[in-house]
Amino acid sequence: MKLYENYEIQKKWNKTVQECNDLLQEITDEEWYSYINEFLILDAHSSNAIEGNTYTLKETTNLLKYDETANNKTFKEASDIVSYREASIYCLNYNGEVNSDFLKELHYLVYGKVRGSDDYKKRDNWIGGKFITGREITTALPEDVPLLMDNLLLSINDGIQKYKNNFSNPKDLFYFLALSHARFEVIHPFTDGNGRTGRLLNIAITQRLNFLPFYIDNKDRKEYIQGLSYYREHKKYSQHAIDPLASFFLNTSLKQMNNFINIFSNSKKKINEDVMER
Repeated sequence: MKLYENYEIQKKWNKTVQECNDLLQEITDEEWYSYINEFLILDAHSSNAIEGNTYTLKETTNLLKYDETANNKTFKEASDIVSYREASIYCLNYNGEVNSDFLKELHYLVYGKVRGSDDYKKRDNWIGGKFITGREITTALPEDVPLLMDNLLLSINDGIQKYKNNFSNPKDLFYFLALSHARFEVIHPFTDGNGRTGRLLNIAITQRLNFLPFYIDNKDRKEYIQGLSYYREHKKYSQHAIDPLASFFLNTSLKQMNNFINIFSNSKKKINEDVMER
């Protein structure tokens, strides 16, 4: 039995989602914005670190909060982090359909604003290279990308309609999230910047589901890459090819939801204790 099909996981999931929803009704706008700002820093650091950016979390925090660049680090590394955060804000504030225009604008903010690219790739590319995957992996042909992306975006919007405010079945929900992400990365529709754009697309989807967004922690990069690789290598002959990545996404989401609960439960507890003391 796969981890994300386990009864205990289902029970834990139901309890965690309920606690999250309750807290989301209770916290103030100021508390929410504070949480999201910290989330954006953590995500900007991890998503860029997965691609080889050497900024530490502390250096990323100083850059995004105080506009302080790190010594002995390149301008490109700082620029990538700032651009990613700008794209994240656009992603969270966007209320329209997840379509090709949105995706191209998201990629432009992540990658093309500095490098001048806001369209699908015109030449062959590959996944990762040796730093990320240990080898170079071919992707969809440029001439096939528009149709492949149209089909993917149609599937994503169908899934958003199906799972919006409907989180009762984590197996199906995370199968949808993981499969959407894996299909995007296999296509690799842009010349570069696909990893970061794909991870932001995942956040955009959770935003439309009214679901607490989660990011991929750089500490978990190995498991994340393994999940993507397993899907890529087994998708043609196994209906369970997405299972490792779906399970990883579920566990990542649970961990970050519990962190959210701990932050605001402790905050509410302290406020109540202060009131009682008066």
